[in-house]
Amino acid sequence: MWTTGDATADRVLLALLTMQRESWEQGITGQALLDLGLPEAAVLVADAAVTRRRPDGRLGEWAGSVGAVNGAACGEVVRHAAVATGDPRYAAALDAQLDWLARRAPRAADGTLFHLLDGRQV
Repeated sequence: MWTTGDATADRVLLALLTMQRESWEQGITGQALLDLGLPEAAVLVADAAVTRRRPDGRLGEWAGSVGAVNGAACGEVVRHAAVATGDPRYAAALDAQLDWLARRAPRAADGTLFHLLDGRQV
């Protein structure tokens, strides 16, 4: 188990790492691990986000998810994994997420990204 050296932070970290997470929570978890100086743990979080990537490029999403932009929260930790490991799988997943956001995600006529795939919600 990774440790931060602080008993309270370690209890919170243990709870966080044992919970099921949605894509945006996965991204926040990865960022927290990076901020805590736990880069190896962050790679594991990135790996899970890449493993749960949708064919359209959205990171960390379960099949049937209607979240259009939440997977982008995983971008920073996936970028970290790409740099730290040199594994092209991470770079490809990050590129696909960025392509989704820049070119294919649903948006309003003024370019505003919609939050959901099944509605015009911002």
